[in-house]
Amino acid sequence: MDTVSVAEAVKRIHRYLKDSTSFPYFVVVDGKSEYDSILNECLSLKKVRVSDYCNGDAFVAYDPLCEDLSGREEPCVLVGLGDSVALDGYHKILGRIQGIATPKKLVVLCRGVRVPVMQLQEADHKFNYLRVCEVESELDYFVVKVNPSVCLEAVEDFQKLLRALEDGASGEIYVHTELLIKASRMISNAYEAVREKKSHFTMPVSLLPSECWEEYSRDDELDGYDLFHWRSYLQLKMNPPQDGYLKMALDSSPAFEDFKNRFYEALLDIPHTRKDYWSLYAERKELLADRPEIEVSLYVAMSRQAGENRIYYLTDNTTTERCAVIEELTRLGSVPNQLDRIYPALRKYLSDYAFECKNGELFTEYFSDYKRQKLTNDLTELFDQKVRELARDGNRKYTPLPKRGFLVESLDNGSNELYWIDALGVEYLGYIQALAKDMGLHIHIRIGRAELPTLTSCNRNFYDEWKGGKTQTRELDELKHGGLQGIRNDQKSPIHLAKELIVVDKALAWAKNELLQGQTEKVVVASDHGASRLAVISGRENKWRMETDGIHSGRCCPVSEIDEKPETATENGGFWVLANYDRFKGGRKACIEVHGGASLEEVLVPVIEISLSNETIKIKNMTEIAYYNLVTKEEPSITIFSPKHIENLKVRFNGTTYSALEEDDGHYKVVLRGVRRAVEQCAADVLEGDNLIGEVTFSIQSRGAKMKSAEEDVFFQ
Repeated sequence: MDTVSVAEAVKRIHRYLKDSTSFPYFVVVDGKSEYDSILNECLSLKKVRVSDYCNGDAFVAYDPLCEDLSGREEPCVLVGLGDSVALDGYHKILGRIQGIATPKKLVVLCRGVRVPVMQLQEADHKFNYLRVCEVESELDYFVVKVNPSVCLEAVEDFQKLLRALEDGASGEIYVHTELLIKASRMISNAYEAVREKKSHFTMPVSLLPSECWEEYSRDDELDGYDLFHWRSYLQLKMNPPQDGYLKMALDSSPAFEDFKNRFYEALLDIPHTRKDYWSLYAERKELLADRPEIEVSLYVAMSRQAGENRIYYLTDNTTTERCAVIEELTRLGSVPNQLDRIYPALRKYLSDYAFECKNGELFTEYFSDYKRQKLTNDLTELFDQKVRELARDGNRKYTPLPKRGFLVESLDNGSNELYWIDALGVEYLGYIQALAKDMGLHIHIRIGRAELPTLTSCNRNFYDEWKGGKTQTRELDELKHGGLQGIRNDQKSPIHLAKELIVVDKALAWAKNELLQGQTEKVVVASDHGASRLAVISGRENKWRMETDGIHSGRCCPVSEIDEKPETATENGGFWVLANYDRFKGGRKACIEVHGGASLEEVLVPVIEISLSNETIKIKNMTEIAYYNLVTKEEPSITIFSPKHIENLKVRFNGTTYSALEEDDGHYKVVLRGVRRAVEQCAADVLEGDNLIGEVTFSIQSRGAKMKSAEEDVFFQ
C-alpha cells in the first residue's frame, strides 16, 4: 500500500464517490491535522460515529453497526472504527466492514490501524488502491488507561474516549475504564497517578500507605500540618534537612509507619557521651514539645534499654517523662550534672536557699540535704541522726523564729492580696527564687514557724482573719496526701514532685496576673504548714500506741492518750507532737508525705511578698581568675560591678552564699571563704536580697601555681 498526500487522498475520495463501486473506501490516516483536513472535505457526507454503538464503559456493538451501514440510503463517512479496533484488538471487523455492499457510498476514516489494514490488503487482492489509500502521517495520540478508582483527570469511559478520538483528539489521552484495552500504558494506583502528574517526582512508593497516596493525588498541599502527619513526613523526605536530629530520624525511617517511633527512639541509638549528643537532644526536645502523653508512654518504656544511662534519654516535655526522670534519680541515688538540661525545673528545685534568719546556716544545709534525699528517695543514717538531735528538748531550732501568723498580720494593710498555698514548706524557696527571676517578679521572703501540731485546723487563722483580698489552693496538700489523679498511694518514688512544681508555677503565674491587672500592688504568699517525705520513707514507729487509730498518720496524738512524754516530742495545744521521723503506733501510715509533726520541714513556712520588678539590674564580673594561697592563707575573691546601687548583694557558689562588701562606687567584693581548690571554669548566682539578678563565671587558681608557671616561663626564655 502506497502512501499519498492529503490532497491526493481527497482526490481519490472524490473519485470514489463518483464511480460505480458499492463497497466502502478506506482512508488510513493517523495524524490529527491530516485527519481533520480530510474530515473537513467530507462535510457533505453524513457522519456516522462508531461511539454511538457502545454504551458507557463498554466495547462497540459491531453487529448493529454493520446492519445499519448496509442499509444506509445516503453517502456517509464512518469515524472511530480504526480507534475502536486499535483499542479492543478486534481486527476482523475491518474485513467485515470492508466486504459490506452499501446502497450508497461509505468512506471509512481509520486512525491507528495502519498494519491491520495492510494485512487485510495482503490477504484480499480485491482490496486494492481503488478501495483504500494510506495518507502520509504519524499517529500522534496515546491512550493511557486509568483505573476508575484513581483520582486523575480523564475521560469518563470508553464511549467518551472514542468520541474524543472521532473528533481528532491527539496527545496523551487519559481514560477511566475497566476494559482490557490496548493502551500505551496503564495507571493502576494513586502513586502512579502522582508520578504521572509530577514528572520529576522521585519518592518511592514504599514511603506511604496507599490511602495516603490517594489523598495526595487529590490534594498535594504539604504545608501547615503536624510534624507526625504523613504530609509533613513526605515534605521532609522531599526536602530533607542537611543535619541534626530531624535528619537522623528521617534517615532511619524508610516508611511513614516507622517515622513516629523512630523519631522518639533515634536518640537511644546515640551514646550520651558523643560530642554532638546534647545538640541533638535539644533539637529533639524542641521538636517534641507538647506531644500527647499517650505518644510518649511507649518511648518512656523503650528508654529502659539504656540501663543506668536511661536518665540522659528523657526530657521534661511531658508529665510521663518527668516522672520517669524522678524514678531514675531514685534508682541511681544521685543527681547527674546534666539535670539542668534534662529537667531544668528539678535543678531549680535543688537550688539552695540561703536562710538569713536565726540558725540560717543550719537551715540552709538542712534543706539542701533534705531536698536531695527527697528526690532520691533515700534517708541517710547521718541525716536521720541529725533529725533526732534536733528533735530533743532544748535543741529545736525553729523556736526562735516568729510565728507565721505574726508575719502575715504585719502585711495585712487592706490593699495587699493573700494567696494561701496549703502545705507550702520552705523546701520550695530556691525554686521560687529562680522562677521569680524568670517571670520578672521581685520577692521578699520571711521565715516563720507554724503552730503545733502542724495541722491545717490549727493553722488557718492567718487566712480567716485576713482583711484584704484572699484566695487559696489545696492542690499541693492533696498531692502530698495522694488525692490527685495519677499519683498512686503505693508509689515508691517521689514522682508527685513533678506535679508539685507545677502547682508552684501556677501560683506565681496567678500572682503575676493579679499584679499586671492592677488588682493589687503586692501579693503575699503564705502557708499553714510544710510536709515531710523523709518521715514517710523512715516508716519507723515508736513504742507508744494511740487510742485513736489513724489520726494524722501518727505524727501527733492527744496528750491524754499516752502516759508519758516521748523524748522526741513536744507538747502543744493538747497534743504530743513528734519532732523526729517516728510515728505513734496505730496511726495510719502515710505513703507520700505527712504533716502534723514538728520536723523542720513541717514547721518552717515562708511568707513571701511578691511585686513586679521595676527594672533589670545590670552586673558585670570584673575578676576572670580568683586566686588563693595555702601558705599566706589568701582566700579567693571576685569583684562585681553594678551601675545601680545594690543594697544586699550576695553570691551563691557551690551551695554556700557569700555576702558582698561595697568597696567604692558600684564595685562589690565577694570573698569566697573556705574555697581551697582550683576550678577551671565555674559559675555563681548573684542575688539582691532574695532575688536572683544574674550569673557570673570565673576560674579559681592557686597563687603558688601561678608563680611557679611564671618562673618556668622565665627559665625557658
